[in-house]
Amino acid sequence: MTNTCPPIDRFTADHRFLSNFHLGVISDNLGRAYPSVEGAYQPATASSEAERPHIAEARTPKKAKR
Repeated sequence: MTNTCPPIDRFTADHRFLSNFHLGVISDNLGRAYPSVEGAYQPATASSEAERPHIAEARTPKKAKR
């Protein structure tokens, strides 16, 4: 059986929602809300607890990653 669907190689157009940068409210298990998956991921990977609130306040996924 062959796959008739083309591979997803970019997170654009119909596949934009698959990107970590796609905007949509994400909540963690403590009830904190983030504007994107990237916005939730980056504070979780911070090397110190003191950095986490600053990263979590980033308004865009790009700023959270930076």
